[in-house]
Amino acid sequence: MSAKSKGDWPLPVLFSSACWEAAKCFYDGSCLRSPFVRSLGGFSRLFPICPEMACGRQLIRRPLVEYGGDLKEEKGGADHRPLIKKNLRFWRRGLMPPEGVLGNSFSPLCRWEEKGERKGLLQEILEEVFPLLTGLDERGWREAETREHFLTAIFLKADWKRQKKTPGGLQDFHRRHKYLFMALDPRLKDEMGRIAAGKNPSFVSYQEKMLLSLKEKPSRSRHANALLHVFGYYSDHLPATARREFPEMVEDYVSGSRDIDELRGFLRSLQKKYKNSYLRDQSYLEPYPRVLGLVETEKSAGEKDNGEA
Repeated sequence: MSAKSKGDWPLPVLFSSACWEAAKCFYDGSCLRSPFVRSLGGFSRLFPICPEMACGRQLIRRPLVEYGGDLKEEKGGADHRPLIKKNLRFWRRGLMPPEGVLGNSFSPLCRWEEKGERKGLLQEILEEVFPLLTGLDERGWREAETREHFLTAIFLKADWKRQKKTPGGLQDFHRRHKYLFMALDPRLKDEMGRIAAGKNPSFVSYQEKMLLSLKEKPSRSRHANALLHVFGYYSDHLPATARREFPEMVEDYVSGSRDIDELRGFLRSLQKKYKNSYLRDQSYLEPYPRVLGLVETEKSAGEKDNGEA
């Protein structure tokens, strides 16, 4: 199974905190650098937004800090939250839902919620109208499984956007993503399959269930189930020792000693050799451009560029 060319991929629409690679609008006038955002920009349509600059705050400014529910430059100062919220709601009017959002944990406005913390204001305003939005900030894309799920989600949603909304088109879409849906949520996969098989399918209901399946990243055991189902298409071609090898690799993955890219690579090699017609375009074997999974994300996210040599 050969890798898709760049032109084969749909282009997800992403909203991004503007200080990532786009503009020198961090509070000290710098621009934040990230190889991940830079690489993703080549496979998506990035729309930068700076909530502070959008409401007239100066380029060089004191950082806003949370005091209770307020956003202030200092403890006794004015609360900037109402004005920024008003401007974000104005900016949001008429927007189509993006496939994803790239936040910034350095800002209480643009950070993306992690467990136990308050949502950033940008996330809060967007989720008022797009409740099942996919997003993360640099803390998320530094973590392999969170990054993998984000990439899977945005390219799946972009593929759905370009899919013809006909009964036949829906059946084809569900077939191509069958094992991805199995990994995400087997129960929802079955419900979506029944919708797709109906004479007058509800595309709205199908989309709602698809978005629900993306709400949480799947467990390793769910991935294991999908991986073994795909492997079953090839097992009859293999000698007994090889048939035992992959389930052992899956056990290692579930225990945390292998990553999913290695197992998908093994399955892609089997597809390249045996050319199973049903699996030739299964998205689960390559749910997003492989190069994006190889981008260095640990050390350089958050480096600043203030224009100095």
